[in-house]
Amino acid sequence: MPRLSNDRLLRLRWRAERWPRRPGTIYFQSGREALLALLRSMPDGGSKVILLPSYVPEGLYAPAMAAGWQVKMYPIGANLVPDWDALATLMANCRPELAVIIHYFGISQDATRFAEICRANDVLSIEDLAHVAPRSDSSFGTAADLALTSLPKMFDTTDGAGLSVLSSRAAGLKPCHDQPRSRLSYVVAQAGVLLLSTIATLLPPVAATFVSKVSGRLFRPYQILMDGFVTVRPMSGLSYFLLRHTDWRFEIDRRIELARLYAEHLDRDAFGRLVSIPSADHGMFGYPVMVTDRQSLIDYLTKKGISGTILANGWDFRQEAGYTIEDGTEKVLAHHFILPVAGRLSNSDVMQIIDAANAWAGLSR
Repeated sequence: MPRLSNDRLLRLRWRAERWPRRPGTIYFQSGREALLALLRSMPDGGSKVILLPSYVPEGLYAPAMAAGWQVKMYPIGANLVPDWDALATLMANCRPELAVIIHYFGISQDATRFAEICRANDVLSIEDLAHVAPRSDSSFGTAADLALTSLPKMFDTTDGAGLSVLSSRAAGLKPCHDQPRSRLSYVVAQAGVLLLSTIATLLPPVAATFVSKVSGRLFRPYQILMDGFVTVRPMSGLSYFLLRHTDWRFEIDRRIELARLYAEHLDRDAFGRLVSIPSADHGMFGYPVMVTDRQSLIDYLTKKGISGTILANGWDFRQEAGYTIEDGTEKVLAHHFILPVAGRLSNSDVMQIIDAANAWAGLSR
């Protein structure tokens, strides 16, 4: 039986609906390169300060460092919501040029309120939509001046990130590519991971585990990405091909439905809810919960052939950025766990995950 996880697989549809590209969107090979291109396009004479949340991925922090910008951080609570008063005070004091709000794991943040605070301080706002797949008929992800997406986190592509200019305040910015072609080594590595992950689902558990280990040793796309993101490149032709043959509407709808199942059936006493009612406007990267004994849950689910996700490695740059305010970041790092909602999973797959998680909760009481 294939492992139940958020692993991405090749699932091509020869007749698929056209990808809904938003107006004003430029596609880059990665979100790092998109943000770096944006920072380089900012006019001279500004503060060169970017305001990031205290729980932040390397994909946002590293480009700021590469561009020579200073990072300031605003506090978030253990529920991932910004401390709005502290945010407004910090923004008024440090006068950043850009500020970012993240829809962590696909949880809707109040981007409208964030954008209003930014406008009041003459700061450009960015919504990070890396963990979100909005429906084409939804306005989700359009409240800020700019929006940043990451296709491989939500769809079965090798690469690709969209940077959308959404307001007249950002219309004068001209982010551009340094090279006309994507980085072949990164595309090949990502394609290799996709291919071997797909093959692994067709094999017995022991063989599938072996293939996964081979994939981890043979292909190292993340390291290739980090070694080369300072040269800004466009999304690859292979990703455009995969998008043309992706049933993206189905993928989004499945993620919405599966998140709803978790919300309705997961043990409410055992799992701290970071989202109680999932949005019907967008699909989520995963269904996040907070657990006290996370390792015990991981070990139990692993024995049942189930894998979740933890986003802790490369998500804590507080000390490096000189951040000293106490907030909820430490709790998020230590206790979050993301249950899978990949579009390839069926309702019965997710109910199996829920039953296993609830069984663990019963044993842990």
